[in-house]
Amino acid sequence: MSSDRARISYDEYRQYRAVVMQQGRVTVEADWNEAQQIVNEEIRKETLDFVGSSGTPDKGYAIDLTGQPMQLPFDFSVCPGTMYVGGLRAFLTHYIKYSVQQDWLDCSTDLDWVDLSAKSSIYNELIYLYLREQEVSAVEDSDLREVALGGPDTAQRLRLIQRIKRLSTEAQDCNDAMTIAAKKWETEGLHFDPHTMRLESWSTLKASFQDLGSSVGSSNPQANGGYLGADNQLIRVQISGSNKLLWGFDNASFIYRVDTKDGQTLHFQKRPVDASHQPKTNQVVEVLRSAAQLSNGNYIASATGKFFKLTVSYDSDTQSLKLPATDTDGKALPTAYWDQQQTPQIFLRVWQDELPFTPNMAVALGDTGLQVTLQTTSEGKLFHVGDYWSIAVRPSTSCEVYPHRYLVDFQPPDGPRLWVCPLAVIERVIEICGGKGTGTIKILESCQNHFDNLVKISISDRILNKTLQDILNQHQNILDQYKKTFTLSVISLIFSFLAILVCGLGFWR
Repeated sequence: MSSDRARISYDEYRQYRAVVMQQGRVTVEADWNEAQQIVNEEIRKETLDFVGSSGTPDKGYAIDLTGQPMQLPFDFSVCPGTMYVGGLRAFLTHYIKYSVQQDWLDCSTDLDWVDLSAKSSIYNELIYLYLREQEVSAVEDSDLREVALGGPDTAQRLRLIQRIKRLSTEAQDCNDAMTIAAKKWETEGLHFDPHTMRLESWSTLKASFQDLGSSVGSSNPQANGGYLGADNQLIRVQISGSNKLLWGFDNASFIYRVDTKDGQTLHFQKRPVDASHQPKTNQVVEVLRSAAQLSNGNYIASATGKFFKLTVSYDSDTQSLKLPATDTDGKALPTAYWDQQQTPQIFLRVWQDELPFTPNMAVALGDTGLQVTLQTTSEGKLFHVGDYWSIAVRPSTSCEVYPHRYLVDFQPPDGPRLWVCPLAVIERVIEICGGKGTGTIKILESCQNHFDNLVKISISDRILNKTLQDILNQHQNILDQYKKTFTLSVISLIFSFLAILVCGLGFWR
Protein backbone atom coordinates (compact mmCIF):
# COMPACT_ATOMS: atom_id res chain seq x y z
CA MET A 1 0.00 0.00 0.00
CA SER A 2 1.09 3.59 -0.45
CA SER A 3 3.56 5.10 2.02
CA ASP A 4 3.28 8.26 4.15
CA ARG A 5 5.91 10.43 2.48
CA ALA A 6 6.72 14.13 2.39
CA ARG A 7 7.31 14.18 -1.38
CA ILE A 8 8.81 12.26 -4.30
CA SER A 9 12.03 13.87 -5.57
CA TYR A 10 13.41 11.25 -7.97
CA ASP A 11 13.54 12.37 -11.61
CA GLU A 12 15.48 10.23 -14.08
CA TYR A 13 15.76 13.10 -16.57
CA ARG A 14 18.05 15.01 -14.19
CA GLN A 15 20.56 12.15 -14.53
CA TYR A 16 21.72 12.15 -10.91
CA ARG A 17 24.00 9.24 -10.03
CA ALA A 18 23.98 9.43 -6.24
CA VAL A 19 22.73 11.32 -3.19
CA VAL A 20 25.52 13.02 -1.21
CA MET A 21 24.88 13.67 2.46
CA GLN A 22 26.36 16.76 4.18
CA GLN A 23 27.37 17.25 7.79
CA GLY A 24 25.10 19.10 10.15
CA ARG A 25 22.12 18.97 7.80
CA VAL A 26 18.60 17.72 8.34
CA THR A 27 17.86 14.53 6.39
CA VAL A 28 14.36 13.80 5.13
CA GLU A 29 12.96 10.52 3.88
CA ALA A 30 12.84 11.85 0.30
CA ASP A 31 16.68 11.86 0.21
CA TRP A 32 16.89 8.21 1.24
CA ASN A 33 14.10 7.16 -1.12
CA GLU A 34 15.71 8.98 -4.04
CA ALA A 35 19.09 7.38 -3.29
CA GLN A 36 17.50 3.94 -3.30
CA GLN A 37 15.66 4.60 -6.53
CA ILE A 38 18.75 5.97 -8.29
CA VAL A 39 20.66 2.78 -7.45
CA ASN A 40 17.76 0.45 -8.26
CA GLU A 41 17.06 2.06 -11.60
CA GLU A 42 20.74 2.03 -12.56
CA ILE A 43 20.93 -1.71 -11.76
CA ARG A 44 17.71 -2.39 -13.64
CA LYS A 45 18.89 -0.54 -16.76
CA GLU A 46 22.32 -2.20 -16.69
CA THR A 47 20.70 -5.61 -16.34
CA LEU A 48 18.40 -4.77 -19.23
CA ASP A 49 21.46 -3.95 -21.36
CA PHE A 50 23.25 -7.19 -20.41
CA VAL A 51 20.39 -9.69 -20.39
CA GLY A 52 17.99 -8.09 -22.85
CA SER A 53 14.26 -7.70 -22.51
CA SER A 54 13.77 -11.10 -20.84
CA GLY A 55 15.69 -14.27 -20.19
CA THR A 56 16.28 -17.15 -17.78
CA PRO A 57 19.56 -18.83 -16.78
CA ASP A 58 17.72 -21.98 -15.67
CA LYS A 59 14.30 -23.57 -16.15
CA GLY A 60 12.62 -20.84 -14.15
CA TYR A 61 8.93 -20.31 -14.99
CA ALA A 62 8.91 -23.12 -17.55
CA ILE A 63 5.51 -24.80 -18.01
CA ASP A 64 5.78 -28.26 -16.43
CA LEU A 65 3.58 -31.14 -17.61
CA THR A 66 5.49 -34.02 -15.99
CA GLY A 67 4.19 -33.72 -12.42
CA GLN A 68 1.23 -35.29 -10.68
CA PRO A 69 -2.14 -35.38 -12.52
CA MET A 70 -4.05 -32.14 -12.01
CA GLN A 71 -7.34 -32.07 -10.16
CA LEU A 72 -8.72 -29.40 -12.50
CA PRO A 73 -8.79 -29.72 -16.30
CA PHE A 74 -6.20 -27.73 -18.26
CA ASP A 75 -4.23 -26.89 -15.12
CA PHE A 76 -0.42 -26.84 -15.13
CA SER A 77 2.58 -26.16 -12.92
CA VAL A 78 5.32 -23.57 -13.29
CA CYS A 79 8.92 -24.51 -12.46
CA PRO A 80 10.97 -22.76 -9.76
CA GLY A 81 13.90 -20.64 -10.86
CA THR A 82 14.75 -17.18 -12.12
CA MET A 83 13.37 -14.96 -14.86
CA TYR A 84 14.71 -11.52 -15.77
CA VAL A 85 11.98 -9.23 -17.07
CA GLY A 86 12.81 -5.71 -18.20
CA GLY A 87 15.93 -5.71 -16.00
CA LEU A 88 14.09 -7.01 -12.92
CA ARG A 89 14.86 -10.37 -11.34
CA ALA A 90 11.77 -12.41 -10.53
CA PHE A 91 12.14 -15.81 -8.90
CA LEU A 92 10.14 -18.77 -7.60
CA THR A 93 11.42 -20.97 -4.79
CA HIS A 94 9.06 -23.87 -5.51
CA TYR A 95 6.61 -25.21 -8.07
CA ILE A 96 3.27 -23.42 -8.24
CA LYS A 97 0.03 -24.40 -9.94
CA TYR A 98 -1.94 -21.97 -12.03
CA SER A 99 -5.04 -22.80 -9.98
CA VAL A 100 -3.33 -22.13 -6.62
CA GLN A 101 -1.24 -18.94 -6.57
CA GLN A 102 -0.24 -17.32 -3.27
CA ASP A 103 0.12 -13.96 -5.05
CA TRP A 104 -3.38 -14.12 -6.54
CA LEU A 105 -5.75 -14.67 -3.64
CA ASP A 106 -8.21 -12.12 -5.03
CA CYS A 107 -8.50 -13.93 -8.36
CA SER A 108 -12.25 -14.56 -8.13
CA THR A 109 -13.01 -10.86 -8.70
CA ASP A 110 -10.26 -10.35 -11.30
CA LEU A 111 -11.39 -10.29 -14.93
CA ASP A 112 -8.05 -11.81 -16.02
CA TRP A 113 -8.67 -14.99 -14.01
CA VAL A 114 -9.66 -18.10 -16.01
CA ASP A 115 -11.93 -20.44 -14.04
CA LEU A 116 -10.79 -23.94 -15.02
CA SER A 117 -13.90 -25.59 -13.59
CA ALA A 118 -16.16 -23.69 -16.00
CA LYS A 119 -17.01 -24.97 -19.46
CA SER A 120 -15.14 -23.15 -22.18
CA SER A 121 -14.67 -23.16 -25.93
CA ILE A 122 -11.07 -21.88 -25.58
CA TYR A 123 -8.47 -23.84 -27.55
CA ASN A 124 -5.20 -21.89 -27.57
CA GLU A 125 -3.86 -19.69 -24.78
CA LEU A 126 -0.90 -17.42 -24.16
CA ILE A 127 0.64 -18.08 -20.74
CA TYR A 128 2.54 -15.09 -19.38
CA LEU A 129 4.13 -13.74 -16.22
CA TYR A 130 2.56 -10.54 -14.86
CA LEU A 131 4.54 -8.38 -12.42
CA ARG A 132 3.23 -5.44 -10.39
CA GLU A 133 5.38 -3.31 -8.09
CA GLN A 134 3.62 -2.62 -4.80
CA GLU A 135 4.53 -1.20 -1.40
CA VAL A 136 3.81 -3.21 1.75
CA SER A 137 3.04 -1.52 5.07
CA ALA A 138 3.31 -2.66 8.68
CA VAL A 139 -0.49 -2.94 8.74
CA GLU A 140 -0.17 -5.67 6.15
CA ASP A 141 3.09 -7.27 7.39
CA SER A 142 3.16 -7.01 11.18
CA ASP A 143 6.82 -8.10 11.29
CA LEU A 144 7.78 -4.69 9.90
CA ARG A 145 6.63 -3.01 13.10
CA GLU A 146 9.23 -2.53 15.86
CA VAL A 147 7.27 -3.28 19.05
CA ALA A 148 9.91 -1.55 21.19
CA LEU A 149 8.70 1.76 19.75
CA GLY A 150 5.34 1.22 21.39
CA GLY A 151 3.16 1.36 18.30
CA PRO A 152 4.46 3.64 15.51
CA ASP A 153 5.58 2.02 12.29
CA THR A 154 8.81 2.81 10.47
CA ALA A 155 9.75 2.13 6.86
CA GLN A 156 7.73 0.16 4.33
CA ARG A 157 8.89 -2.42 1.81
CA LEU A 158 8.67 -2.70 -1.97
CA ARG A 159 7.64 -6.03 -3.47
CA LEU A 160 6.86 -7.56 -6.85
CA ILE A 161 3.43 -9.17 -6.96
CA GLN A 162 3.81 -11.93 -9.54
CA ARG A 163 1.02 -13.84 -11.22
CA ILE A 164 0.84 -16.46 -13.93
CA LYS A 165 -1.91 -15.38 -16.32
CA ARG A 166 -3.47 -16.97 -19.36
CA LEU A 167 -5.13 -15.29 -22.32
CA SER A 168 -7.25 -16.86 -25.05
CA THR A 169 -5.60 -16.49 -28.45
CA GLU A 170 -5.89 -17.69 -32.03
CA ALA A 171 -2.12 -17.61 -32.42
CA GLN A 172 0.12 -20.65 -32.74
CA ASP A 173 3.38 -18.95 -31.75
CA CYS A 174 4.67 -16.42 -29.23
CA ASN A 175 5.11 -13.41 -31.50
CA ASP A 176 1.57 -13.54 -32.86
CA ALA A 177 0.16 -14.24 -29.40
CA MET A 178 1.91 -11.18 -27.95
CA THR A 179 0.55 -9.03 -30.78
CA ILE A 180 -2.97 -10.14 -29.89
CA ALA A 181 -2.28 -9.62 -26.17
CA ALA A 182 -1.05 -6.07 -26.80
CA LYS A 183 -4.41 -5.23 -28.38
CA LYS A 184 -6.18 -6.58 -25.30
CA TRP A 185 -4.01 -4.47 -22.97
CA GLU A 186 -4.84 -1.38 -25.02
CA THR A 187 -8.49 -1.84 -24.01
CA GLU A 188 -7.29 -1.45 -20.41
CA GLY A 189 -5.45 1.82 -21.13
CA LEU A 190 -2.00 0.21 -21.43
CA HIS A 191 0.52 -0.16 -24.23
CA PHE A 192 3.26 -2.79 -24.34
CA ASP A 193 6.93 -1.86 -24.84
CA PRO A 194 8.76 -5.01 -26.09
CA HIS A 195 12.18 -3.53 -25.27
CA THR A 196 11.50 -2.99 -21.56
CA MET A 197 8.56 -5.45 -21.22
CA ARG A 198 6.65 -2.63 -19.52
CA LEU A 199 2.93 -2.11 -19.67
CA GLU A 200 2.85 1.66 -19.77
CA SER A 201 -0.22 3.81 -19.29
CA TRP A 202 -1.72 6.29 -21.75
CA SER A 203 -2.91 8.41 -18.80
CA THR A 204 -1.30 11.75 -17.94
CA LEU A 205 -2.05 14.46 -15.35
CA LYS A 206 -1.32 18.17 -14.98
CA ALA A 207 -1.79 20.22 -11.80
CA SER A 208 -2.90 23.83 -11.49
CA PHE A 209 -4.55 26.17 -8.99
CA GLN A 210 -8.05 27.53 -8.95
CA ASP A 211 -8.33 31.21 -10.01
CA LEU A 212 -4.56 31.35 -10.57
CA GLY A 213 -3.37 34.91 -11.19
CA SER A 214 -6.71 36.56 -10.46
CA SER A 215 -5.05 38.96 -8.03
CA VAL A 216 -1.39 39.17 -8.85
CA GLY A 217 0.69 40.49 -5.99
CA SER A 218 -1.84 39.75 -3.27
CA SER A 219 -0.49 38.20 -0.07
CA ASN A 220 -3.66 36.13 0.29
CA PRO A 221 -3.06 32.61 -1.09
CA GLN A 222 -6.73 32.29 -1.99
CA ALA A 223 -6.57 35.49 -4.04
CA ASN A 224 -3.38 34.31 -5.73
CA GLY A 225 -4.98 30.95 -6.48
CA GLY A 226 -2.57 28.78 -4.48
CA TYR A 227 -2.74 25.91 -2.03
CA LEU A 228 -5.18 26.78 0.78
CA GLY A 229 -4.30 24.10 3.32
CA ALA A 230 -2.51 24.72 6.60
CA ASP A 231 -0.45 21.49 6.54
CA ASN A 232 2.41 20.25 4.43
CA GLN A 233 0.77 17.55 2.37
CA LEU A 234 1.38 14.87 -0.22
CA ILE A 235 -1.89 14.57 -2.12
CA ARG A 236 -2.52 11.37 -4.01
CA VAL A 237 -4.76 11.31 -7.08
CA GLN A 238 -5.83 7.94 -8.47
CA ILE A 239 -8.05 6.85 -11.35
CA SER A 240 -10.89 4.70 -9.97
CA GLY A 241 -12.99 4.33 -13.11
CA SER A 242 -13.26 5.29 -16.76
CA ASN A 243 -14.40 8.80 -15.73
CA LYS A 244 -13.80 8.91 -11.97
CA LEU A 245 -10.84 9.80 -9.77
CA LEU A 246 -10.01 9.57 -6.09
CA TRP A 247 -7.94 11.96 -4.04
CA GLY A 248 -6.63 11.86 -0.49
CA PHE A 249 -4.22 13.44 1.99
CA ASP A 250 -1.10 11.76 3.39
CA ASN A 251 -0.65 9.99 0.05
CA ALA A 252 -3.78 7.97 0.97
CA SER A 253 -1.47 5.81 3.07
CA PHE A 254 -3.68 5.10 6.07
CA ILE A 255 -5.21 1.64 5.94
CA TYR A 256 -6.67 -0.57 8.65
CA ARG A 257 -7.28 -4.25 9.22
CA VAL A 258 -11.00 -4.81 9.64
CA ASP A 259 -13.41 -7.70 10.19
CA THR A 260 -17.02 -8.05 9.11
CA LYS A 261 -19.76 -10.64 9.43
CA ASP A 262 -22.38 -9.05 7.20
CA GLY A 263 -20.35 -7.10 4.65
CA GLN A 264 -21.59 -3.77 5.98
CA THR A 265 -20.48 -3.25 9.58
CA LEU A 266 -16.69 -3.17 9.81
CA HIS A 267 -14.85 -3.71 13.09
CA PHE A 268 -11.37 -2.18 13.33
CA GLN A 269 -8.72 -4.54 14.75
CA LYS A 270 -6.81 -1.47 16.00
CA ARG A 271 -8.01 2.05 16.68
CA PRO A 272 -6.95 4.88 14.34
CA VAL A 273 -3.90 6.76 15.63
CA ASP A 274 -5.90 9.93 16.37
CA ALA A 275 -9.25 11.60 15.72
CA SER A 276 -8.07 13.24 12.51
CA HIS A 277 -7.49 9.83 10.96
CA GLN A 278 -10.89 8.41 11.89
CA PRO A 279 -13.15 7.97 8.82
CA LYS A 280 -15.79 10.67 8.74
CA THR A 281 -19.12 11.35 7.05
CA ASN A 282 -18.78 12.24 3.34
CA GLN A 283 -15.31 10.74 3.13
CA VAL A 284 -14.76 7.85 0.74
CA VAL A 285 -13.36 4.56 2.01
CA GLU A 286 -12.02 1.71 -0.07
CA VAL A 287 -12.62 -1.92 0.96
CA LEU A 288 -9.71 -4.11 -0.13
CA ARG A 289 -9.31 -7.87 -0.38
CA SER A 290 -6.19 -9.92 0.35
CA ALA A 291 -4.02 -10.05 -2.76
CA ALA A 292 -1.07 -12.18 -1.63
CA GLN A 293 0.05 -14.22 1.36
CA LEU A 294 3.51 -13.68 2.81
CA SER A 295 5.73 -16.45 4.16
CA ASN A 296 4.91 -15.39 7.76
CA GLY A 297 1.18 -15.83 7.20
CA ASN A 298 0.37 -12.12 6.83
CA TYR A 299 -1.47 -10.74 3.80
CA ILE A 300 -0.83 -7.94 1.30
CA ALA A 301 -3.84 -5.81 0.38
CA SER A 302 -5.20 -5.70 -3.17
CA ALA A 303 -4.17 -2.72 -5.30
CA THR A 304 -7.78 -1.57 -5.78
CA GLY A 305 -11.15 -2.37 -4.26
CA LYS A 306 -14.72 -1.13 -3.80
CA PHE A 307 -15.50 2.47 -2.83
CA PHE A 308 -18.15 3.71 -0.41
CA LYS A 309 -19.09 7.29 0.47
CA LEU A 310 -19.78 7.36 4.20
CA THR A 311 -23.10 8.50 5.57
CA VAL A 312 -21.98 7.98 9.19
CA SER A 313 -18.63 8.49 10.90
CA TYR A 314 -16.41 6.01 12.68
CA ASP A 315 -17.79 5.00 16.09
CA SER A 316 -14.93 5.15 18.58
CA ASP A 317 -16.99 3.46 21.32
CA THR A 318 -17.62 0.27 19.35
CA GLN A 319 -14.46 0.65 17.24
CA SER A 320 -16.56 0.11 14.12
CA LEU A 321 -17.79 1.73 10.94
CA LYS A 322 -21.03 1.07 9.06
CA LEU A 323 -20.84 1.19 5.29
CA PRO A 324 -23.71 2.37 3.09
CA ALA A 325 -25.78 -0.42 1.52
CA THR A 326 -24.21 0.21 -1.89
CA ASP A 327 -20.89 1.47 -3.19
CA THR A 328 -20.33 4.51 -5.39
CA ASP A 329 -21.36 2.39 -8.40
CA GLY A 330 -24.67 1.51 -6.73
CA LYS A 331 -23.73 -2.11 -5.95
CA ALA A 332 -23.54 -4.04 -2.69
CA LEU A 333 -20.19 -5.33 -1.46
CA PRO A 334 -19.61 -8.69 -3.20
CA THR A 335 -19.67 -11.74 -0.96
CA ALA A 336 -16.10 -12.59 -2.01
CA TYR A 337 -14.91 -9.53 -0.07
CA TRP A 338 -16.20 -10.70 3.30
CA ASP A 339 -16.18 -14.48 2.85
CA GLN A 340 -13.21 -15.53 4.96
CA GLN A 341 -12.50 -18.51 2.71
CA GLN A 342 -12.02 -16.20 -0.27
CA THR A 343 -10.64 -13.19 1.61
CA PRO A 344 -8.70 -14.16 4.75
CA GLN A 345 -8.07 -10.52 5.69
CA ILE A 346 -10.03 -7.38 4.75
CA PHE A 347 -8.43 -3.94 4.66
CA LEU A 348 -9.94 -0.47 4.70
CA ARG A 349 -8.28 2.54 3.08
CA VAL A 350 -9.35 6.14 3.65
CA TRP A 351 -9.70 8.74 0.89
CA GLN A 352 -11.11 12.26 0.91
CA ASP A 353 -13.49 11.95 -2.03
CA GLU A 354 -14.27 10.35 -5.38
CA LEU A 355 -15.03 12.79 -8.21
CA PRO A 356 -16.16 12.52 -11.83
CA PHE A 357 -13.84 13.94 -14.46
CA THR A 358 -13.92 14.82 -18.13
CA PRO A 359 -10.70 14.60 -20.15
CA ASN A 360 -8.95 17.97 -20.61
CA MET A 361 -11.16 19.67 -18.02
CA ALA A 362 -9.84 20.69 -14.57
CA VAL A 363 -11.28 19.03 -11.45
CA ALA A 364 -10.99 20.85 -8.11
CA LEU A 365 -9.74 18.72 -5.20
CA GLY A 366 -12.12 19.89 -2.49
CA ASP A 367 -11.21 23.20 -0.88
CA THR A 368 -7.44 22.69 -1.20
CA GLY A 369 -7.19 25.22 -4.05
CA LEU A 370 -5.49 22.55 -6.14
CA GLN A 371 -7.03 21.18 -9.32
CA VAL A 372 -5.95 18.49 -11.76
CA THR A 373 -6.58 17.82 -15.44
CA LEU A 374 -6.39 14.36 -16.98
CA GLN A 375 -5.80 13.39 -20.58
CA THR A 376 -4.33 10.49 -22.56
CA THR A 377 -1.15 10.74 -24.60
CA SER A 378 -3.04 9.76 -27.77
CA GLU A 379 -6.55 10.81 -28.69
CA GLY A 380 -9.15 8.09 -28.26
CA LYS A 381 -7.06 6.02 -25.81
CA LEU A 382 -8.51 4.82 -22.52
CA PHE A 383 -7.53 5.70 -18.94
CA HIS A 384 -6.02 2.90 -16.89
CA VAL A 385 -7.79 2.22 -13.60
CA GLY A 386 -5.33 2.25 -10.69
CA ASP A 387 -2.90 4.84 -12.08
CA TYR A 388 -1.82 7.35 -9.42
CA TRP A 389 0.14 10.57 -9.00
CA SER A 390 1.60 12.00 -5.76
CA ILE A 391 1.69 15.81 -5.61
CA ALA A 392 3.38 17.62 -2.70
CA VAL A 393 2.09 21.05 -1.60
CA ARG A 394 3.36 23.47 1.05
CA PRO A 395 1.61 26.45 2.73
CA SER A 396 4.87 28.43 2.71
CA THR A 397 5.05 28.19 -1.10
CA SER A 398 1.35 28.10 -1.82
CA CYS A 399 1.66 28.60 -5.58
CA GLU A 400 4.11 25.78 -6.08
CA VAL A 401 3.83 21.99 -6.22
CA TYR A 402 6.54 19.35 -5.98
CA PRO A 403 7.73 18.07 -8.37
CA HIS A 404 7.38 21.37 -10.24
CA ARG A 405 6.95 19.59 -13.57
CA TYR A 406 3.29 18.91 -12.66
CA LEU A 407 2.60 22.61 -13.23
CA VAL A 408 4.51 22.71 -16.52
CA ASP A 409 3.06 19.84 -18.54
CA PHE A 410 1.11 16.61 -18.38
CA GLN A 411 2.99 13.88 -16.52
CA PRO A 412 2.81 10.07 -16.68
CA PRO A 413 1.63 8.31 -13.52
CA ASP A 414 4.00 7.55 -10.65
CA GLY A 415 2.64 4.02 -10.66
CA PRO A 416 1.84 1.24 -10.52
CA ARG A 417 4.74 -0.09 -12.58
CA LEU A 418 3.77 -3.21 -14.52
CA TRP A 419 5.76 -5.77 -16.53
CA VAL A 420 4.78 -8.86 -18.53
CA CYS A 421 6.78 -11.75 -19.98
CA PRO A 422 5.45 -14.49 -22.30
CA LEU A 423 6.13 -18.04 -21.11
CA ALA A 424 4.42 -20.30 -23.64
CA VAL A 425 1.60 -20.75 -26.11
CA ILE A 426 -0.48 -23.81 -25.26
CA GLU A 427 -3.33 -25.77 -26.78
CA ARG A 428 -6.16 -27.26 -24.78
CA VAL A 429 -6.55 -30.98 -25.55
CA ILE A 430 -9.37 -33.37 -24.61
CA GLU A 431 -8.08 -36.89 -24.06
CA ILE A 432 -10.64 -39.72 -24.07
CA CYS A 433 -9.89 -42.52 -21.63
CA GLY A 434 -12.43 -45.15 -20.59
CA GLY A 435 -15.20 -43.23 -22.26
CA LYS A 436 -14.45 -40.08 -20.26
CA GLY A 437 -12.80 -36.89 -21.45
CA THR A 438 -9.83 -35.44 -19.57
CA GLY A 439 -8.63 -31.89 -20.16
CA THR A 440 -4.87 -31.55 -20.64
CA ILE A 441 -2.64 -29.07 -22.42
CA LYS A 442 -0.03 -29.26 -25.15
CA ILE A 443 2.80 -26.73 -25.47
CA LEU A 444 2.80 -25.28 -28.98
CA GLU A 445 5.83 -23.05 -28.40
CA SER A 446 7.95 -22.03 -25.44
CA CYS A 447 8.53 -18.27 -25.31
CA GLN A 448 11.46 -18.33 -22.88
CA ASN A 449 14.87 -16.95 -23.82
CA HIS A 450 17.66 -18.98 -22.20
CA PHE A 451 21.17 -17.74 -21.50
CA ASP A 452 24.26 -19.11 -19.76
CA ASN A 453 25.98 -17.35 -16.89
CA LEU A 454 29.62 -16.26 -17.15
CA VAL A 455 30.94 -19.42 -15.46
CA LYS A 456 29.14 -21.69 -17.91
CA ILE A 457 30.25 -19.53 -20.81
CA SER A 458 33.88 -19.74 -19.56
CA ILE A 459 33.65 -23.51 -19.17
CA SER A 460 32.09 -23.82 -22.62
CA ASP A 461 34.85 -21.65 -24.08
CA ARG A 462 37.52 -23.83 -22.44
CA ILE A 463 35.89 -26.99 -23.72
CA LEU A 464 35.54 -25.47 -27.18
CA ASN A 465 39.13 -24.27 -27.17
CA LYS A 466 40.37 -27.70 -26.04
CA THR A 467 38.28 -29.42 -28.68
CA LEU A 468 39.58 -27.11 -31.36
CA GLN A 469 43.15 -27.60 -30.15
CA ASP A 470 42.70 -31.41 -30.19
CA ILE A 471 41.36 -31.19 -33.75
CA LEU A 472 44.28 -28.98 -34.79
CA ASN A 473 46.75 -31.36 -33.15
CA GLN A 474 45.22 -34.32 -34.97
CA HIS A 475 45.37 -32.46 -38.24
CA GLN A 476 49.00 -31.49 -37.54
CA ASN A 477 49.91 -35.11 -36.82
CA ILE A 478 48.32 -36.15 -40.08
CA LEU A 479 50.15 -33.37 -41.92
CA ASP A 480 53.44 -34.35 -40.26
CA GLN A 481 52.87 -37.97 -41.25
CA TYR A 482 52.13 -36.99 -44.85
CA LYS A 483 55.12 -34.68 -44.83
CA LYS A 484 57.39 -37.44 -43.59
CA THR A 485 56.01 -39.91 -46.12
CA PHE A 486 56.26 -37.32 -48.86
CA THR A 487 59.88 -36.56 -47.94
CA LEU A 488 60.85 -40.24 -48.02
CA SER A 489 59.11 -40.69 -51.34
CA VAL A 490 60.98 -37.75 -52.83
CA ILE A 491 64.34 -39.08 -51.59
CA SER A 492 63.53 -42.52 -52.99
CA LEU A 493 62.63 -40.99 -56.32
CA ILE A 494 65.89 -39.02 -56.36
CA PHE A 495 67.98 -42.15 -55.65
CA SER A 496 66.08 -44.09 -58.26
CA PHE A 497 66.68 -41.31 -60.75
CA LEU A 498 70.42 -41.26 -59.91
CA ALA A 499 70.65 -45.02 -60.24
CA ILE A 500 69.02 -44.92 -63.62
CA LEU A 501 71.30 -42.08 -64.65
CA VAL A 502 74.44 -44.00 -63.57
CA CYS A 503 73.30 -47.13 -65.31
CA GLY A 504 72.57 -45.14 -68.45
CA LEU A 505 76.03 -43.60 -68.48
CA GLY A 506 77.63 -47.04 -68.12
CA PHE A 507 75.55 -48.42 -70.96
CA TRP A 508 76.56 -45.65 -73.33
CA ARG A 509 80.17 -46.24 -72.57
